[in-house]
Amino acid sequence: MMGSEALNTIANATPAAASGHHPNAMLLPTRLIVGVDGTSCTPDGPHGRHFSNISNVYRICASAKEGMSVDSDNRWFVQKKKYFPGIGSDEKMHPLSRLTANISGKDCVIQISEVYEYCCIQMFSGHPENEIWFYGFSRGAYVVRAVAGLLHHLRALISAGTPAFKSDFVGGLRRYKDLRRRSSQGAGQIHEYLAEKTRPAPIIRFIGVFDTVKAVNDHSLYDISFNDSIQHFRQALALNEDRKDFSPECLFPELNRALPYERSLVQAWFLGAHLDIGGSAAKDGLSLYPLQWMLLESTAKGLELHFDGTFGGRAPIDDPITVVFPQDDADGKGKDMWSCAADNGVGVDIQDLRKVHELPKYGKRYSIHLNRDNAIFWIRNSRQVFALSGELRGYCSFASQGTILHPSIYMILDTFPHMLMDSDTFTREDWQNIYHWKTHILALEWQCEFWDDRQTTKFEQPGSIRILVCGNTGVGKSSLINAVFGAEVTTATDRTRGSHNVEDALTNPNRPDLLIHDSGGFEAGGTKDLETIEKFVKERSNHIEIYDRLHVIWFCLDLGTVRTRQTATIELFETVSRVAKDVPIVVVATKKDVFLNEQAGKKWRELKKSGGSPAEVEVSAIIDEYAEDQSRDRMLLMESELLSIEDGRFDEIVGVHKGDPESLQALSDATRRCFDDDKLRISFIAAQTISMDMKVDKAILDALQIYKRTVTRAMLSDHGADLVTSHSSPKSSLAAEVCAAVVASFGLPTISASTVEHIICSKLWKATNAGPTSSSLAIADAVSKAFLTTLSVFDPCSAPAIVINAVQTNTKLFLALVCDVILILVKAFKESAGRCVGQPLQIDINKAAFWYRGISEQVHKKLNEVIPTRMYMSMYMHRSLRTGPIRQKLLEVIAGFRITILEGETQIVSLGIDDNEGSSQSNNGEDRNTECEGLSYS
Repeated sequence: MMGSEALNTIANATPAAASGHHPNAMLLPTRLIVGVDGTSCTPDGPHGRHFSNISNVYRICASAKEGMSVDSDNRWFVQKKKYFPGIGSDEKMHPLSRLTANISGKDCVIQISEVYEYCCIQMFSGHPENEIWFYGFSRGAYVVRAVAGLLHHLRALISAGTPAFKSDFVGGLRRYKDLRRRSSQGAGQIHEYLAEKTRPAPIIRFIGVFDTVKAVNDHSLYDISFNDSIQHFRQALALNEDRKDFSPECLFPELNRALPYERSLVQAWFLGAHLDIGGSAAKDGLSLYPLQWMLLESTAKGLELHFDGTFGGRAPIDDPITVVFPQDDADGKGKDMWSCAADNGVGVDIQDLRKVHELPKYGKRYSIHLNRDNAIFWIRNSRQVFALSGELRGYCSFASQGTILHPSIYMILDTFPHMLMDSDTFTREDWQNIYHWKTHILALEWQCEFWDDRQTTKFEQPGSIRILVCGNTGVGKSSLINAVFGAEVTTATDRTRGSHNVEDALTNPNRPDLLIHDSGGFEAGGTKDLETIEKFVKERSNHIEIYDRLHVIWFCLDLGTVRTRQTATIELFETVSRVAKDVPIVVVATKKDVFLNEQAGKKWRELKKSGGSPAEVEVSAIIDEYAEDQSRDRMLLMESELLSIEDGRFDEIVGVHKGDPESLQALSDATRRCFDDDKLRISFIAAQTISMDMKVDKAILDALQIYKRTVTRAMLSDHGADLVTSHSSPKSSLAAEVCAAVVASFGLPTISASTVEHIICSKLWKATNAGPTSSSLAIADAVSKAFLTTLSVFDPCSAPAIVINAVQTNTKLFLALVCDVILILVKAFKESAGRCVGQPLQIDINKAAFWYRGISEQVHKKLNEVIPTRMYMSMYMHRSLRTGPIRQKLLEVIAGFRITILEGETQIVSLGIDDNEGSSQSNNGEDRNTECEGLSYS
């Protein structure tokens, strides 16, 4: 079932069963829908988290119709449904017992028995057409697959629902092992047991699971394979999950045979971590795509949907069917259902949900956010999605079955570029494989995506980022701000007791992009001070204007001082957690260097006392390892204590010290990941100065948005040279667009993009003739027009290759422009750092542009590897629009030349530049109507 047909089936699900003759329900077969949620999951998600979002398993249960139902084959059933919360979700469980259950999954065995018995009881009628539909998430997915294995091998126990069930089930498990060995030994006893204790099991019509995770201590007792009793199997998998203990249980069909028509097996990878696939996170947008896919696959196999409703508003949950299949503008309807297929025939439908993510009536519940579990104690190991050869594991080239990458991956990466930055666990090879696999999706080969609206993106100067820094006096708040943002906004006099007011932002005259609010010291735990903080946070969290709001809270704790459980600290943390609403909280364990030194000294004294004399290198390694272990243990303790506080919450926890750029960059990365609003994310990236990688990556992502839109228009226009024409406004050049995008990412609050453009134009391109010259663009334009005057639409199959060469030439010029601007700004930041100034001034950009002349030719030659000189037309059409590989190449090129910049001299003397030229303010370049060679100025 594809496209509009699938959507019509869902939209008309309820009246379908109401039409025609209704048979006697007593004579109808039963369709039992069983959902088992993930570890600690209730309908509202993991225990203790109530974010007004429900889990995907419960969404499916709530969406399945209950009662008489008819499927697309006009078969009648009585649909029943049952939801089981996940193991470890009982609120009466002791926290230690819950933690043990969560880690080991030991309670899975008990739940398997419970679910199996329930299925046997419900199917007691023995109707030959009875069928079960299983849905599960995480270990709940493992449970339903294990139950399916029991029903296949053991059939249904007759004693279900009686006291005899327990002993019969234990006896059955003993024979279950023999059955799975497929040995003739003991066959008579097995035959006797099955004949006496069991009856035929119902048909297992459909299994739909979200990211199956196996019980750790299972010892492979249960069969979770695609056994012969299962007709259809679907699994959604998490591409971004990297916890070793959460390795997924995938199914790979035999590669030498196709499944019969009446059976099917498809697994699809989706963007997101484990919780993003199972649903119920506070920002749950990513979970909508696996949910939509699972509902479409289910209805295609006959499941009838009808939302239970909210019971008169008593249970105000969102209607899952309306959320993932919006029917009108009020519900966020975008474009119509869109279909594509892998080249092996596996079809995929997608309903446009882009408006749903931003719909005011949902608040931020469905915004796009990567919900990775960043707890310190997890061992990390990225999932092996691709084989060493680069092929997708489990993909079947010869039949409509196996594993695919869901096309929503590419839609999300194109529409929400911050997901590219957040997916930092992917290697270069991973990205190459992901974008290469796009060629397997037939409808995507020529970029026919429904999300490719070719809309113009306006890159504005980022607004100010507003941070509340909480913590005791002396915890290192001022040092932290200075280190991350490269600017002094706090001094000793600012924090004189009695003169501090949290509502007054601490600023720097040269940094209008930075607003810091300090909670002040809370050692005394004054009630009045706490009320002031609460009032401030509450008001700032609810401002209508985004830049007037509080954007993030850094809650600072001294790693070396056991103060977490102090009354004042607890009260402050409780307050900000409770009233901050959507404001992210990052716990910052400061003075990590002091703690490490103390622990190293302690270990050194222990080694001296032991009397041994190991080599100096060995001693150093032992001491460092011990100190890091103690630091990790202390942060684990801090993490658990904060989470034990009532209503306590935080998004990330990071250990830092001001002399360690790596830890400060970790803090910047953690803070960036917390933002779900692009404006705030851009503002933070621009304001921080500790991570140049972050600025460069964001600049490339934004520039490639311009690139893809421009190349697409050039190919669909009357002549390929349209690449060089700006489409944002008739008076804007492509160079101006790129400069605006890059400057917005780097953050130059006192310098405009037009000033940067003028400097690079006059100091580099005009002087060296190395940039996008007007002559080269004019030739490309003339040649293109000469060959295409008779074509109203660009036809890649008939247009001459010289047109593609023209577009190729201009593509290289575009990428050269991007690299030039980025590397010059990198050099300018290096210049300003040498003078201990956080953000570069105009004089720094002047000097950087002059210095860059010496390497610009090398940079441009290196770029030839990104866009090959000779290429078949069809291949160019396809490859030029694959921005993922281009992004990787640009990152490599820029990374290589950044080394040259960092190793070069900080100050350049005798440049022949008038230093006074750099002292002017940002508006000096605003209104210039300059004719810079080759930049299409108007």
